[in-house]
Amino acid sequence: MKMRGVLVYTSWSHVDLQTNNRRYDPKLGIADLGNKEIREIEIPSGARVTIEVASRRFCTFKKNDEKYCLAPVYSANGMPYCRACMSIIPSIKCLMGEPQCNIKDAPRSKKCIISGFYKDICTVPRYHYLLVYPMGHNTVYLKVGIERETIHPNRILEQGAPIIAIYAKTPNIWIGRKIEVSSRLFLEQFVGEVYKGLKIGHASEKKRSIIMIERLIRSTGLPEESLDSYMESHTSEGIFDKLAQVAMYIGKSLTKEFREYSVDVNMIKGIEIYDVNTDLLRYDKIVEVGNFRDNVVLKGTSAGWLGSYLLLKEKNILKIIDFRKIKGHLVTIVVEN
Repeated sequence: MKMRGVLVYTSWSHVDLQTNNRRYDPKLGIADLGNKEIREIEIPSGARVTIEVASRRFCTFKKNDEKYCLAPVYSANGMPYCRACMSIIPSIKCLMGEPQCNIKDAPRSKKCIISGFYKDICTVPRYHYLLVYPMGHNTVYLKVGIERETIHPNRILEQGAPIIAIYAKTPNIWIGRKIEVSSRLFLEQFVGEVYKGLKIGHASEKKRSIIMIERLIRSTGLPEESLDSYMESHTSEGIFDKLAQVAMYIGKSLTKEFREYSVDVNMIKGIEIYDVNTDLLRYDKIVEVGNFRDNVVLKGTSAGWLGSYLLLKEKNILKIIDFRKIKGHLVTIVVEN
């Protein structure tokens, strides 16, 4: 299969987190520059893939008519939005999930209505989640975040965490942001604590996903061993089972702290959702591909996905490609099963 157009999304919305019983690949939304129609493509593990990423970028702002703008974007940095669309966004900080007004003053300006922010972003309920990553053989990293109910579970799954716990639901961005920040501060008391033989090394709300993905893959220790075989053989109890116990322990603590908005902890094993072929994770070298300012051509065999990160193996080099950084670029993707 061959597809050409603008990458407008990498979606996990087809995953049912409540009854998941199989592995998934994300759906890549490719927009035709002519008619703006969206087609979807998947890159399954084991497939031979060629990905051409042009330096040209186009606006991926979704307008009220549900169509993407797709006007050219001339800035090499920042959001993949054109000047016209940026002019109707209330604030970049609003876009980043940091409201610049309080709930009593909203909507503060006409931009809040015209852009759709007030209706589609600010007033939408939020899920609150905890991500648990291994930092080493017996140390874990915790991260909290929030995601709009309407795009559930994209944000939760795109960060590639092996273990996830959903612990709260808030009614809007104002309360949601307050609880998110308070959750991070609450987690700091657990740093240094040892639970189930795992030390909690760091807790944050900041985005360090790529570092965690590299550590997760590098945990193989020896190139000739797969991720699963190494992690399972070096602990009397599987590392992911231990991470799940940590997630449940911290998740329940969070529900007690924020009981007004708490939900029954939904513990999700992301490592059982992502379609990763662990046999292909044997490598001599691991590299991150994140610069698309020039035209880039990537070829290899897909080892699967950890969140929005495609693991592409070319010879004995394992490349980590964050598709969030490709959003808005003109791409050509060829998949051969």
